[in-house]
Formats: sequence, C-alpha cells, structure tokens
Amino acid sequence: MTAGRGLVVERLEVTGPAGPIVHPVDFAVPPGRMLAVIGESGSGKTITARALTGLLPSGVTATGRFAVDGDAVELPADPAQWRQVRGRRIVLLLQDPFTSLSPVHRCGDQIALTIRARLAAARGVDRAAGRRDRAVRGAVQAEVLQRLAEVNLPGEVARAYPSELSGGMRQRVAIAAALAAEPRVLIADEPTTALDASNQGEVLDLLVSLQRAHEMSLILVSHDLGLVSGRADDVLVMRAGKVVERGPADRVLVTPQHEYTRRLLEANPSIADVGGAAGSASAPSSASAPSSASAPPAPDTSLAPPLLVATGLSKRFGSTQALAGVDVDVRAG
Repeated sequence: MTAGRGLVVERLEVTGPAGPIVHPVDFAVPPGRMLAVIGESGSGKTITARALTGLLPSGVTATGRFAVDGDAVELPADPAQWRQVRGRRIVLLLQDPFTSLSPVHRCGDQIALTIRARLAAARGVDRAAGRRDRAVRGAVQAEVLQRLAEVNLPGEVARAYPSELSGGMRQRVAIAAALAAEPRVLIADEPTTALDASNQGEVLDLLVSLQRAHEMSLILVSHDLGLVSGRADDVLVMRAGKVVERGPADRVLVTPQHEYTRRLLEANPSIADVGGAAGSASAPSSASAPSSASAPPAPDTSLAPPLLVATGLSKRFGSTQALAGVDVDVRAG
C-alpha cells in the first residue's frame, strides 16, 4: 500500500448474500481535500462509506485494505482493530442527526462523552476517574463550549436536548461531537438530506471550512450534484456498485465523459444551464396558453369558517428569532 497522509483505499470490495454489492474500488483523499461520492439510490456509495467504518449490515462483508496517515487496515478487520479506527481516526456523520444524537441526553453531555473518550485513549486514563477529576471536568466543559462555537452555536445549546433544537442546529451539534474526536477522516453520508434548503448550503459550507481548518480528509456521500458543485475537490461517480467516472470536480461536473454522469447532471437542474430554455421552450406561447374564459371558476372559500386559527406564534432558537408574531388561518377548501 502506498504510504502517505490522508486516506488511501485499495481494492475495496463489498459482498452480500446475493453477490457483489461494491466492485473493487480504489481512491485517495489527501488531508484538506473533499471527495464527493455521487450516484443514484442503490449505487453503492453509502455501503462504501460504511465499509470504511466497519458498520456493514449483517451478512455483508468487505475485503481490501485502507490506510489513514500510513497506518494500514486489512479487511475484514476484527473488533479490536475497528476500535482503534472507528470514532478515532475515522468518524461517520449520518444524514439524520436524530440517528447520531441521543434524545435523552443534553447536547453538551453528548459532546463531552466524545471528548472524555478521546482523552482517555490518548492518556490511558480511566474514564470514571476522569469524570471525578475536577480539573479534567473543567477542561472538558471548556472544550464543549469551544466545539459549539466552532459550529456557530451559542453555549446555551449545551444545556438543550436535541428535540429542543431545529434540524440545522441538531446537525451542527452532531458535527461538533464528531470533531471532538479529532478524526483524520470525516465521512458525511447525505448530511443535509434531512434539512430544509436554507440550511443545506450553510451546513455543507461549514463542513468544508472545518475540514480545511483541521486538515482532515472529507468524503461527502450525496445524490445532489447541486450541493457538490463548487465545494468538492474531486468526484467519484458510482453506478450499480461500480465506479463509472472519476476526476477533478470542475471537470466531471462540467464536461462529464460517461453517459450516466451526463444523465445525473441533466436530472439536477440546479446546476444545469437552463437559462436559455427558461426564456424559450419552457415558456408557453400565447397561442398555446389556456384561455381564462374556458377555465372553470374557482370556488369562493373566503367566507368558509376557519378550520385552524393561530395567532401570535413566536419561537426562538438561542439568540435566533425564528418566528415573531405569526398569524395563520386555514379555511375549508
């Protein structure tokens, strides 16, 4: 295996009861760079990410090898080997923060658990003794606030439960907990799928800035080429468990060579050049536009009794005012 910093994967293959799921794949992600693994559902991108963390479903096995900063792991690895890698060298960030976070523990406590585990592993200190040590407790709490600030969250979030936060804030807490392990490789599996559009770009931009600041290798698993464009350094396109195209993002996403990649781009109008079509073919002509005289009149529902009435709705997330005095009426029809 080629020595070097970052993540190097060679001949990674995943097999299930019915046969190969991921055919042999090789790739490398140097520190400070992002590799986007893209493809439709069932293409093998998520199972590839899970193979690097030993989190494959029952009955599914991986072979091959990978190395993090030159330390190689032969697959399949035993549980002792995975304990040295998963959650330490490589961390998996899932798409739904409720999957990553415990609903019955405060956010700060969950970040603190990761910090204590890291310190215990580094110093060979018993975790229970660390919890009793006042100096250690103070250092851990200070780092919890530092990690929250790093993901642009106020300190009071440490006292909140995940259910008290918005989706974007929950994902930021999950990112803070992941970074508290100080991993060398962060794998983000569709990290914005569960978020609304206004939060998706913010969370991805945050991941990019943190990845560069910490000199981590980042793998972004996504089906949304619009989110990948302008953020990833390199792209790996998968279809039916095989790599069909790879290369620098500014080439693959602009001048794709494989027909499958071209179809993926066409299915993502957010990054397709639709300017000309918007002004011509997609706009109906006056001759083909339906006549307003022939359309059936819409029923008048203005006098229908309201089925739902809400007044003065307000909501804050920390220092952010999300709602301020919102009134809503919903009438029948």
